[in-house]
Amino acid sequence: MPATWGLSAQGFKTKDIHTIKRELTEALQQNIDPNLSCEPDTVAGQIVAIVANQTRQVWEMGAGLLASLDANMAQGRALDALCALTGTYRKQAQRSRLKVLVRLAGHASLPKDSLAASSDNINTRFRTLTEVKNDSPNEELVEAEMVADEAGPVYVKANQLNHIITPHSGWLGITNPKDALLGRHDESDDSLRLRRLDELRASGTSTREALKARLKNLNGVQAVHIEEGLHSFTAYVMGGDELEICEVLWVNKPLGVTTIGLITHPVTASNGQVFPVSFSRPVLIPLSLHINLRLKAKLDELELAALKSKIIDYAYNNIKLGDDPYPSRLYPVLFSEPKILDAISINLRRVGSLEPLPKDFKGYELANFDSAQIFIEQMVAP
Repeated sequence: MPATWGLSAQGFKTKDIHTIKRELTEALQQNIDPNLSCEPDTVAGQIVAIVANQTRQVWEMGAGLLASLDANMAQGRALDALCALTGTYRKQAQRSRLKVLVRLAGHASLPKDSLAASSDNINTRFRTLTEVKNDSPNEELVEAEMVADEAGPVYVKANQLNHIITPHSGWLGITNPKDALLGRHDESDDSLRLRRLDELRASGTSTREALKARLKNLNGVQAVHIEEGLHSFTAYVMGGDELEICEVLWVNKPLGVTTIGLITHPVTASNGQVFPVSFSRPVLIPLSLHINLRLKAKLDELELAALKSKIIDYAYNNIKLGDDPYPSRLYPVLFSEPKILDAISINLRRVGSLEPLPKDFKGYELANFDSAQIFIEQMVAP
């Protein structure tokens, strides 16, 4: 007969505190005095309560220990240990990076860790990774690499990093020709569980899911979508190094199947022959966001910039390839601002187009938000 409490074929059943108290009371009355009072205001009752509370914690730890052995229930370090058994490791947080052009006077230099920020959000700070020098006697633009101060997907659009935070002699200006390569937060437990399953499916196969899993394993790859055709396929890959992506496609694609895409790199096969391998980047659908808010008090410029930054971060983390960007999905981030009482309206539109939003985003399309295209109207409640 299966046990009423503890581990059984049906799982682990934790003994509740009321049952523990009742059993302790019955044991005391059986072994000491049948008339012993264990009411809460008696000494015996206090002892029963103290022991019952400690016993309850032991039962809960037992349930937690069992859960830590199940990849579907384990959390934190316990989940890390389970995933490591099959070779899946949690992706650590990374900082956003970008290439910049630093304008320096003749023979000027810029020390490591010099700071610049986006004109849209002064709190979006990037620092130089190495010292930057201009050996010419003339004013020059010198290329450098910068990294965000904070880990996570810190977003900066092209030509928006132009505010100098730490002035230095001879440093005349700065700009970023391209968007920042987004970083990431520590991988969540849910994401790690899903990736573990993907990698288990990927072992020794060249199926669609296996190929997606292998591409997602590459450093910097954030999302993958594969469109299959007759004897060909197109991989839409967001993030990651182009050559690494092509090499993974070559190694894992089925024989006789052609890769199609807008980006092509030559890959050397094991016999020394060179073959072209292609893929594409997701199609970005630039959207403008028009929000009408009712507030307790008006947001100042810094608060507005911070709210826009939160919206972009939220969209980046929650709207994936092929997802329809329903306006209602933005309510959580809006109501995280204490001053906001109500969102009267939230409207999405295509940037530079009168066409309506597509009703169903295709698997290779991604809604793209830019802080310059977020328009917020404020109405203070009387």
